[in-house]
Amino acid sequence: MPLPRGHVALAATAQAELLAAQALVGTPLPPVQSRSRPAGEPMHIVYLMPRTGVGGGARVLLEHANHLEALGMAVTVISHHPRPDWFALRAAFLQVPFGQRLDRSIPACDVIVAGYWSQILLARYLGIAPVVHFEQGDFHLYDEVGDGMRALVAASLQAADWTITVGVAAQAALAERYGVDAERIPNAVDLDLFFPQEPRPHRTVLFVGWDGTQFKGIDIARQVAAGLAQSHPDLGVVWVTPSAPVAGPLGEVVVSPSQEDLARRYREATVYVGASRYESFPLPPLEAMASGVPVVSTANAGVLSYAVDGDNCLLAPVDDVEGLLAATRAVLDDDVLAARLRAGGLASARSHSWPRIMAALAERFAALVASAPSATAPDDDLDLEGIGFCREQDRDCFAELLALCPYREVAVPVSQPVLDGYRLVRWKVVARRTEGIPGTACMHLPAVSALPVEDSDYQFGIDLLREGMPEEAFAWFASQSRQAAVTEQVLLGRWIVLSLLAGGRVAEAQTLAETFAAEYPAHADYYLLAAHAAQGRLRPDDLASLHATLDILGPGAMFSEWLDTALETPALVGA
Repeated sequence: MPLPRGHVALAATAQAELLAAQALVGTPLPPVQSRSRPAGEPMHIVYLMPRTGVGGGARVLLEHANHLEALGMAVTVISHHPRPDWFALRAAFLQVPFGQRLDRSIPACDVIVAGYWSQILLARYLGIAPVVHFEQGDFHLYDEVGDGMRALVAASLQAADWTITVGVAAQAALAERYGVDAERIPNAVDLDLFFPQEPRPHRTVLFVGWDGTQFKGIDIARQVAAGLAQSHPDLGVVWVTPSAPVAGPLGEVVVSPSQEDLARRYREATVYVGASRYESFPLPPLEAMASGVPVVSTANAGVLSYAVDGDNCLLAPVDDVEGLLAATRAVLDDDVLAARLRAGGLASARSHSWPRIMAALAERFAALVASAPSATAPDDDLDLEGIGFCREQDRDCFAELLALCPYREVAVPVSQPVLDGYRLVRWKVVARRTEGIPGTACMHLPAVSALPVEDSDYQFGIDLLREGMPEEAFAWFASQSRQAAVTEQVLLGRWIVLSLLAGGRVAEAQTLAETFAAEYPAHADYYLLAAHAAQGRLRPDDLASLHATLDILGPGAMFSEWLDTALETPALVGA
């Protein structure tokens, strides 16, 4: 089975959202109107996450969600990426398919937290809740950017109702580069997960970070490891990286470990060495301190938020290989120094606890909500006849969303029977109003209809299939595809495959589905159809890859129609 590269769909989505944000630059922002929350209902916070893979930035957002839930708030995390399987997230999670903008799926809420600058303008233009930008730092703060990008970043950052950041370096960069006054809400460490343990069975040096990100300084770490191999040949090297290495291994490579395994790696280390060129508030040195590990680090601006040379760590200038080597050797050779750094590190870690920090943040969220006027519900023309929401709570959620949605049209994905064993899902506009932002808000609240599809653009071919004429249907769909634009060919190809399946031409259907999957890697339907055609002939590795692909892509909601991927192999196959 050919697999798509997840970043293909991600790049298309990111580009669409950037273009949409760029179009809003210079457009007056609507006033923020908060929702009327019934007495006793908890405040609802929505977090927009740019990614959910293993990493410090993602972990901080997820920790926010969990701790706000523990404080009695309702939290929904929204991302294009799947629910993280490496973190025990207790909050509600909504995965929005690639190609569908995150802002079109924001539910009724009291605060929207944008986890990345490119999400701010689109979320703020909704006007349904105050938008908080949580800045953790990236190229826009520390690298040179072109004038066009700088203007877009500036307009986005300045649109937030409140900006918070994790460290003094990011705070200064926001003020100097973009004129944004940010409040510092530092990161913290999970002291129940990261704690010291003796004895350590082996002498090892630990590095953390991916060598595909230049600022992490893994190239410097490699030089440090080479120097240590000469002076301390018995010292083991462990490298924890969130993604597979780009430039080859460095000692024992641990890729994307669970949080429990990561914590164990810290506890077993003799010394932690950080080589980052810049950071906003790096978690690994603080996690190492909490684990009772002496820390050696470059004196990047981010680590200076809590690192004190000679007290809780040893610091060397950025890119100074010899300085890092000398500091690491000193820790390895001087037990008294190592013990002093461990004690200082443990004290620093204890002062950075999540419950204390999140209690203060929750209070600020409440004050922000109280300052926004209440919204008034618009008049809507509803068309929900014959449609039932898949989950009971979704009807109430729909009513709340509708009351705050600023767009003139609202659509939900409706699943309808189309062929024997297949249901077709399409966006259906179910609410219209005369005022508001031109466009359609797509609410990801799955709904079903018992009525079969009778109004598809390809109804003639579908009717041929229903009447048991697969060869005629194949010919009709193929002729339509030859005349169609590429955007329509991606949809017609699925019907061509279905015609082959219905006619018993299973091997051809599988080959064609795999060919289309390679050509249109963002549409999950082709992977589903190829699996249906294979009928158990897939190897275990291919089947695992298929499931991983479908998890990444989600349903084809960026298209006008897609197949219901919850179905097993239908009766149509091989008919």
